[in-house]
Amino acid sequence: MKKILLALILIGIIGTYACKKKHDKPPHIVGRYMFEKVMVRDGIINIKNATQEYNNMILMLNDQGRAELIDQNNDIHYYGVYQHDEDIDTYYLYNDDDGYYNSTDNSTLLISVSDTVRGRKFVFLGKDISRSKNKLRFTVSRADGDYRYKLKKF
Repeated sequence: MKKILLALILIGIIGTYACKKKHDKPPHIVGRYMFEKVMVRDGIINIKNATQEYNNMILMLNDQGRAELIDQNNDIHYYGVYQHDEDIDTYYLYNDDDGYYNSTDNSTLLISVSDTVRGRKFVFLGKDISRSKNKLRFTVSRADGDYRYKLKKF
C-alpha cells in the first residue's frame, strides 16, 4: 500500500513539473498597441492628459523580444528590444472596463527603442503592469512626473 501511494505521489509531482511551460515573451504581452490614454501625475494633485503627444503612435512587441515604435505623424520608426520580467508570482485578478479578466502584478516591462538616423531614443521602464485581452497598462516614473500608459491592442 505504501509503495502504491509513494508511486502515485511521485507520478503526480513529475507530471506537474513536466506540464509547466516557461514563456520568455507571454502571448498576452505580444501584439500591436495604440496609445489610448496617457496621464501624467506631477505631484499629489496635478494630473494632466498627455495623450495628444502619443497620438498616431503604435507600439509593436513580438515574441522574439523585439520592439518597434511607429510615429505615424512624422513617419519615423524606432527599433529596439523589450523585456518583460514575470519572475514575481503576485497576481490579482479583476474585471476590467471591457468585461475581460485582468491581471496586475509587480513585474517590470523594459522597452528600449531608438531611431539610429536621428539619434532619438525612447526608454520605458514600466511598473504596476496590468493586462487583459485587449489592454496593457503600466506606469513609468520620469523626472517630470509619473506617466500612466493605457494601450489598446488592435
